Amino acid sequence: MFKKLRNAIGQHVGQPLSNLGARLIPDQPRRKRSWLYFRKALALWLGRDKSTVWLYCDLPNIYEAKPLEVSGPVVFKGWALSARGIASVSFYCDGIFLGEASRGIARPDVAVLATHLKQSTRSGFHYVLDSSGLSAGLHLLSIKAQSIDGSTASSTCTIRVIYSPDDYAFWRSKRAASPGTLAWMKRHAGKLLDQPCLSLVMAIPNETQPAPALATIRSLQEQAYHHWQLCIACDKPAFERFGEPLVRMAEKDRRVDIHVEPFAGPGAAPHYPIDGDCGEFLGLVDAGDLLEPDALFEVVYHLNRDPDVDLFYTDEDMLVAPVVRDRPILKPDWSPELSQRMHSVGRLWLARRELLLQTGGLSPDLDAVKECELLLKLTRAARKVCHLRSVLYSRSRPCQASSGPGQPVERMHYSAEKKDMPVLTAAPFPLLDLEQIRNILMVMLDHLGDVVLTFPAIRRLRSMFPHAHISALVGSWSESLARMNGCINDVLTYDFFAIDSSDPHRLLDLEEKRRIEAWLSSRGFDLAIDFRREPETRDFLRLSRARYTAGFSRGKNAEWLTVAVPYEANMQRLRPRRHVVQELVHLVEMIAIAGRSDLSPQIDVTDAEQAAMAELIGSLLPRNDCLLVAIHPGSGRPIKCWPAEYFAGLADLLVERLDAKIVLFGAISEIALVQTIQDQMRCRCESISLAGRLTIRQFLAALKPFDLFVGNDSGPTHMAAASGLPTLCLCSGTIDPTQWAPVGPATLVIHRPVICSPCYLRDREECPFDVACLRDLSVDAVWSAVIRTLLPRWAKLAGTPEFASNVERRKRLLGDFPQLGVENERNSDRVSSPS
Repeated sequence: MFKKLRNAIGQHVGQPLSNLGARLIPDQPRRKRSWLYFRKALALWLGRDKSTVWLYCDLPNIYEAKPLEVSGPVVFKGWALSARGIASVSFYCDGIFLGEASRGIARPDVAVLATHLKQSTRSGFHYVLDSSGLSAGLHLLSIKAQSIDGSTASSTCTIRVIYSPDDYAFWRSKRAASPGTLAWMKRHAGKLLDQPCLSLVMAIPNETQPAPALATIRSLQEQAYHHWQLCIACDKPAFERFGEPLVRMAEKDRRVDIHVEPFAGPGAAPHYPIDGDCGEFLGLVDAGDLLEPDALFEVVYHLNRDPDVDLFYTDEDMLVAPVVRDRPILKPDWSPELSQRMHSVGRLWLARRELLLQTGGLSPDLDAVKECELLLKLTRAARKVCHLRSVLYSRSRPCQASSGPGQPVERMHYSAEKKDMPVLTAAPFPLLDLEQIRNILMVMLDHLGDVVLTFPAIRRLRSMFPHAHISALVGSWSESLARMNGCINDVLTYDFFAIDSSDPHRLLDLEEKRRIEAWLSSRGFDLAIDFRREPETRDFLRLSRARYTAGFSRGKNAEWLTVAVPYEANMQRLRPRRHVVQELVHLVEMIAIAGRSDLSPQIDVTDAEQAAMAELIGSLLPRNDCLLVAIHPGSGRPIKCWPAEYFAGLADLLVERLDAKIVLFGAISEIALVQTIQDQMRCRCESISLAGRLTIRQFLAALKPFDLFVGNDSGPTHMAAASGLPTLCLCSGTIDPTQWAPVGPATLVIHRPVICSPCYLRDREECPFDVACLRDLSVDAVWSAVIRTLLPRWAKLAGTPEFASNVERRKRLLGDFPQLGVENERNSDRVSSPS
């Protein structure tokens, strides 16, 4: 009996141990008696030897004979016990140490069975295995628990690593610039002190198709930074074939310049003249490659922080299919040694025009290998090379270049260090610009009844966009029905489903997807909507290359949608809450709400209240020309609070580097926390505390003279953001900033996109990682976020008209050096690594 019960423990997955009785004997009258026998047997097993170490993994089930299939991050949960105490729980793969699990997690189910062991109450462990760092195939995974006296216990299993592009897509979705972040960039890009023109040269040889070239141009038109120029060098035969859409686009957008000439031969690059009409920085882009919307903004932003940079390069990935991005290359920061063993620059790169002319320019025979040679010359001649640690460029075809004979390009996977880099985001208001939507695609590939039910939603869509051109993509059987709807301007047909709804739909191969992409993307849709709730047709939205996309979403099946509306899946014996027509109209209404920019909370205080608080702060801080920073270090729950010593370090940096004055706010219960921060500050004399001294109205009135507000995810941070003050919110992993970010025109949120977020935990003791999402959010990372949040105040930081030309002063104020007055040690090697 004992052996049977012990084997049952090995088959138990993810449930309390008290459920095992029901699993062993489903007969209800015998369940209670069986559970008593089981508890007695397990207690005997746990207490048979004081030197024994007990180890068990609840989740996933590693005790089956067949290999455990894993993909991406995998969470391991279990418990380990010893009468002497557990020293560590370690994970090994093929004999190589991976890391130690987090211990001390509450396990009340184990405590009930092992009452004689004090450690049983918190005997749980938690570990996240990121299988993306392992090669595909079979591996031997070992879990080893070691007690304080050296005794060990281990469990092993075979895992099969299956790589899926969805793993990278999910990782990328949590780190790419959100619509709110892009809106923040567009609002404040005009406040950058230097706004150089960035020129990109694109070659269009004879074999190029029109759709990829147009897709690249559209990716540039969506940039948050608008001062760019696209120099198209077009082969004469290619221009004769599809030059008309390029000319139309150039007429609408003066930033597109077309230069037509015959190429030297197959595979040859263009000879685009680099003259005074080109921008201050130049780079190359291939037809079909895509730039992320924040790519050029990031280049110019970091150029403002360090004007000495002569060459920028970014991370990249590859378009392995029309709707799939994969094969990320997250490159190391630049050092001269890297150029000797690998091509570490790649795309996207932008070099200063004078430097490019000095090293030979863009010659007509510039193929992939010679581009590497050119980049090597550029890096050697540049004063400083800056690596932007973001995937900002997607290649449409693999790079064939190499850094030397027989040396292939080395692919670098995204490492744990880069995965955990903090991310800046903002509240997504607005998600889309309704005034720019003039061409709409509606995907309605279902059958006749489904198409009829979309008509009320189409009527509402027409009332929202009375002058837009609306196209419907339907099956051939629905064409005549769609043409009867007066709100539809054009009808496109594609038979994705069979005419008989009981038959399966078509499976699109890569070539068919490319054909659909060329067909739909050439029409230049601004908005694409899929009215089907299930995800089978969702790829048509991405294939259309529309600027905005909208549809239903459940789980992780459409992270890329601009407007995603959750829906309830059909379940047996469960009555739906509303009719399908209402859901379709609701989807259109959500598009209207996503385009509204008037959703920021409005908080008004009287002029008298503001004057009174200004007088109070003025009496405490006589200087009114300095940078005034408000810090609120508290929150309703300790699990959401950045450590006090980190706030003290940030306050010292603000005082030492920006000559700021610090005002600490807080409730009566937070007076001790504010006092702790002041005690740990080196520059305490430059700070004052108003903790516990102000009412809510007085706090709001006091915010007007401040230049920056820094705080945790708390009520005061939301109020500061709503007042329009530049606000930086330090967000823990307990919530998702996309849903709970403070709303304001100049607000940013910094957070670490850890795998367990959002966890929605309430108590710090419940977190198995000791709130690493905040504890590992370094002062340096927050300092870089502070400089970005202060972008609306950069003119005030400058102080003098000569600031733009005073490089050293700008680097001192906006740069990212470890110490004031001490040059970064790597600068002598022409290395730069912005956060």
